[in-house]
Amino acid sequence: MDFPYIAFLWNPRDSVEAQNALHFLRQFSHATWITQIEYPGLAVYRKPIASRCLRTYILPNNTGVIFGTIFSRSSNRHLTAEELANDYSLDTSPRKLARTLTREYWGGFIALHSQPTSGHWCVLRDCSGSLPCYYTSIRGVTLVTSDARNFYSRSNWSRECPLAPARINWHYLSAFLQDSQRPARDTGLLGVRELLAGETLTREEQEPVADLAWNPATFASKTAGTSLASITEELRETTRSCIHAWARTHEAIVHQLSGGFDSSLILALLTRSTPRPSILCVNRYADGPAEDERPYARLASQASSMPLIECPWRFSSYTLDHACLDAPIGAKPYVQSLLYPVESCYLSELNSLYKFDSIWTGEGGDHLFIAYRTELGIIDFIAAYGLNRNTLSIATDSSKLTGTCIPSLLYKAICHAAGIGPHRAAPPGTLHDTPPYENPPADHPWLGHALESPPGKREQIRLLGEVLHRHYPTPGSLDSLSRHPLLSQPLIELCLRIPTYSLLHGGHTRGLARRAFAQTLPPDILHRESKGETTHSLTGILYRSVAFMNEVRLNGTLRKHEFINTSLITAITDCQSTLSDTQILPLCAAVAAEIWLRAWSSGRTP
Repeated sequence: MDFPYIAFLWNPRDSVEAQNALHFLRQFSHATWITQIEYPGLAVYRKPIASRCLRTYILPNNTGVIFGTIFSRSSNRHLTAEELANDYSLDTSPRKLARTLTREYWGGFIALHSQPTSGHWCVLRDCSGSLPCYYTSIRGVTLVTSDARNFYSRSNWSRECPLAPARINWHYLSAFLQDSQRPARDTGLLGVRELLAGETLTREEQEPVADLAWNPATFASKTAGTSLASITEELRETTRSCIHAWARTHEAIVHQLSGGFDSSLILALLTRSTPRPSILCVNRYADGPAEDERPYARLASQASSMPLIECPWRFSSYTLDHACLDAPIGAKPYVQSLLYPVESCYLSELNSLYKFDSIWTGEGGDHLFIAYRTELGIIDFIAAYGLNRNTLSIATDSSKLTGTCIPSLLYKAICHAAGIGPHRAAPPGTLHDTPPYENPPADHPWLGHALESPPGKREQIRLLGEVLHRHYPTPGSLDSLSRHPLLSQPLIELCLRIPTYSLLHGGHTRGLARRAFAQTLPPDILHRESKGETTHSLTGILYRSVAFMNEVRLNGTLRKHEFINTSLITAITDCQSTLSDTQILPLCAAVAAEIWLRAWSSGRTP
């Protein structure tokens, strides 16, 4: 969800920093911003926003502000501004505030807090990552914002912009081309960093330090429930309560109903919420293999008695061209921006016909419930318990899931437990030649804390790190209304606590979730193993974009800096090659990076 804000934080006890902060505040143009709080060490401004879901919460004694949506952990109730202002457990040190917010509350929010008596301050981004957060530090003053363009926009500054002109972070772009899905604190702009989901930026010494306020490995080391029945019931109740909590914050929802397990489950639970918002289901389809899921979507909508409209993807004639350069840009390139022209048109038309305040998706279910075929269930089990009376049952499930014989699975799991041949995920494909920088990109900080977690949990944490940072909605556009209710903190924590082999119960992807909601979903959807995709349509877009692809190959900024291997692009533009699934994402990443580079190089900011 989009909540435009910008904040200035400094140590009011340091006279030099205070003078620098005053300088920036005098340069900042307040005309289009609402002054939310001006406090020693903290000044926060926001744009007007009309949303029942997104609120502004002032912390006790005006020591800070929280933007977004906050639920009580104990009751899952959407809190009012008055309730939070009267919680004096939040009137504490910045570090304790972050700990309290992550343990006693959940939702989607950004918190900014200053303690003038000590000169300490902190910024917290909740673990859902639903609100963006970028920051930079200049002469002891830290600027934090929802949109990095605010650091460069002439409309925000009466004279010079703090970071203008924009300087490209080539090290980050090198990492992006190697793995576009990899989350990182660095951005494509030098001097600008992203506060990742679940992190806090704290200033206690001379420099602000980013660290984990919420650590997924903490939950992966615990075990949920004492029996399969109790785990099943806890999963059922937690999923229901999270979706119902979000439902109570909205009045009109458009639900992207693919007909898959996750989107169908959300719809079924959404219709049972009280009070229930207005719900309109939308299914997107195309004519490629696995791109038409309308029969499943119709089953789900009929079972829930909710209206369904069916919309084509409209990719059949779409090509990449210079119109992509008009898409709003952020601190990082992202592959979804390639579809901005056609998707923004679709969302605008949808909103003109059906007024809604959010768009819901089933994003996150694959990662939480485990929707991929893997032998990690038996590997985790033997690593934890060795060989016992339950080993054969777990091995049978893993064999059924992967198609691998039981002796081979047991041998691999025992070798892993003995420290022989650790399980590693296959590296992603890449269009990148030899990286121009020797230092490899840093792993997500979650992974460093998960080294002692079971291998299956490490993989789940890695995938969650990707999905929670996958969406970079264009500020101010309708795609910023997206809501992914499965990616809620209580459900994330529970699925991390449930062992991998339990989540894959019965030798099925989403095995435990299927058991938990056996009475909730239509049988054809409950037992569905296939997934929809848009690979055929995306491939068609790339092949139709020969002119633009040739320009990228011959005259692109990336090419001039020798950042990409053009052999694959050449084969495509000469129609001599068929794209494989592993080539599509790296190729899209290269084009997205090129478009992003050209936009920033042109000096185009709002």
